[in-house]
Amino acid sequence: MAGRIRCASATKVIKKNKIFHKTNTPTMRFFRKSIIFYRGSVFRAFILILFISFGLFLNTRYVFAHEFWIEPERWILEQDETLTAQIKVGQHFRGDASPFIRDWFSRFELHSFNLSVPVEGHDGDLPAFKAKLIQPGLNLLLYHSTPDTVYYSTMEKFEKFLKREGLLSILKQHKEQSYPEKSFSETYVRCAKSLIQVNGKSEFSDYFTGMPLEMVASFDPYDLKKPFGELQLLWNGSGIGGLLVRVFHKQGKMMETEYLTNDQGKVNIHLQAPGEYLVNAVHMTEGAFNRGEFWTSYWASLTFHVPQ
Repeated sequence: MAGRIRCASATKVIKKNKIFHKTNTPTMRFFRKSIIFYRGSVFRAFILILFISFGLFLNTRYVFAHEFWIEPERWILEQDETLTAQIKVGQHFRGDASPFIRDWFSRFELHSFNLSVPVEGHDGDLPAFKAKLIQPGLNLLLYHSTPDTVYYSTMEKFEKFLKREGLLSILKQHKEQSYPEKSFSETYVRCAKSLIQVNGKSEFSDYFTGMPLEMVASFDPYDLKKPFGELQLLWNGSGIGGLLVRVFHKQGKMMETEYLTNDQGKVNIHLQAPGEYLVNAVHMTEGAFNRGEFWTSYWASLTFHVPQ
């Protein structure tokens, strides 16, 4: 069964790599325990082993792929219809799905009007989310990953990643502090959100949910009043300026636009065209998890759909 829910009560526009390396030791514990955990379910154990092997394959396939996002199968539903959504990693709004693995996230939740519930499921579930949406209006799905580690064999790969994400000041700091130029590590955390519409009205709107780096939309993409929308990028709850925000728009072909946040962490993004949108931003700090890493990166993403 896929992930399910349990009830509990002024912007400058500019023109237009990271290694995905899942090394959690808890994941390997899932591998070792899979036959016992699933109590003879050979099929489920086989699927889980395939995903672990696939994760190792991703390490080489996605050497410079980095975006991480939530992608619903449908964006607009009727009340009580079932939503399925994939957790994806890839590049330019194209990627591969990741399964539901408890050790890979600290929070996986569905929020709507007067409702905030954790997503539940079995390790290995794909899609990672499958549940009925019972609240009309805007619904918010979020995923806050546990920290993981990426290893850089050369400075060149690190520099390409920093250049891509507008973080070259980190490269300067790395050199000034005489950090290694090869064989060093970085930890990273993913903070993904997605906005889905259930037909009907509600008072609910996007809001800050408490993730370290978070994108918050001040507009409802399913009821746009203007051909643009304001987003705010928050670091520990406060707007953060000078960060690169990349917007991917998918409707037939892929379009990418880049923005810089102002002093309040805000950007106004163009939304004239209908289709699917992925907004991505990265903030980097010194190592935060005492794993021998020199840096920690936080990745915020927001996905939504603008109807015709």
